[in-house]
Amino acid sequence: MDNKFEYVLKSPIKYASRGEQVLGYKISGQAPTGRVRNQLVEIKQMFIKAITGLQKSSNDVAPEAVNQGAKKDEESNAMDSKQIMMALYVSDIDVAKFQNIVRDMFIHGQLLKVDNEVVLTSTLIDQLELDEFENIIGGYLQSFLLPSLQ
Repeated sequence: MDNKFEYVLKSPIKYASRGEQVLGYKISGQAPTGRVRNQLVEIKQMFIKAITGLQKSSNDVAPEAVNQGAKKDEESNAMDSKQIMMALYVSDIDVAKFQNIVRDMFIHGQLLKVDNEVVLTSTLIDQLELDEFENIIGGYLQSFLLPSLQ
């Protein structure tokens, strides 16, 4: 398992650095630690329920939703970040609650940084567009959650 995660923002966020306002373009992250074990356990449980439920109900869901939501990357045999988010959305889990738990984990664990300089705080997270936040969640889960489930 790689110990780093990186995502390049399409829309930069503003943060203070050395007394000046600067634009941040890159989010980097580290693997979750025991400090966020409560959130991580809940995230893993919800994710596994989503995937298991998706597999069980694949006969009841439109085939294109299943194909996009749970399709495996043929080369790496792992879901990519967009497929992870799609799988969550077509499942029965509360995606808003899931995102809030992930957000709390990022903040409490100080797991993400902007431009490798400042910790991504709640104020900075709130500047992110929803699509960007979901891409970060999906990429982070792809980097750290999926390998821990194999």
